[in-house]
Amino acid sequence: MQDFANGYLNIGWLICGGKCRYCRQPIPFGVLLSEILLASIAAFVFISFARPLSGLLMLALTVLWIAMISDADALVIDLRVIALIAISGGAMLIGTADQQAIFIGIAGLIVPAGCLYGLSFCYMIIRGERGFSNADQWLMAAIGI
Repeated sequence: MQDFANGYLNIGWLICGGKCRYCRQPIPFGVLLSEILLASIAAFVFISFARPLSGLLMLALTVLWIAMISDADALVIDLRVIALIAISGGAMLIGTADQQAIFIGIAGLIVPAGCLYGLSFCYMIIRGERGFSNADQWLMAAIGI
């Protein structure tokens, strides 16, 4: 993060040989790929969408990326991260001021979360144990909006 703040972007990862310049612990190559991918997505969003919308969309995509990485790594999704995705999605809906877009956004909030909740409920009936965490339904609702 310090390298990005100094304007070096990911060149610092290459210069330091994939190790932290302070503690010399190795930084996984996936971190470099992750940052390059997110930067590419940010450039695409910035070029493709109107400025206020592109900022909100990039915020939502960045937070979603963080949620995905933390879930893959530790099987934990912080509800504050999910709330930030939902708030940015809601702000994008309000910004459009189009009734059809708002209806689709609300349906996107309800339908995916409802489907995942239904699957989780069926799994619990069949197997007698939980198949999904509560955060999964909230994440689907936030992505849907």
